[in-house]
Amino acid sequence: MLILSAEEVEPIGAAYPEAGRIQYRCKVFERLCSFGVTQRQQAIKECQKYLDSHTRGCLVVADPSSYTLWTYVPDAQISR
Repeated sequence: MLILSAEEVEPIGAAYPEAGRIQYRCKVFERLCSFGVTQRQQAIKECQKYLDSHTRGCLVVADPSSYTLWTYVPDAQISR
């Protein structure tokens, strides 16, 4: 599992806080849920639960106001 900063991902269609999808290493991820800045461990646990029960990847992205879980979208088109 990866914990990235918001600067390491590329938002799709809107600025990072409002984006519903992001790109990371030529893969598209969609927003799953967010946690407050004091809930880092909870975000990590939820991401691990997701990874354990699904076949898709999951990222945690940290920004100044939250930790957000993003799930891999295997058939999404990459924007250029």
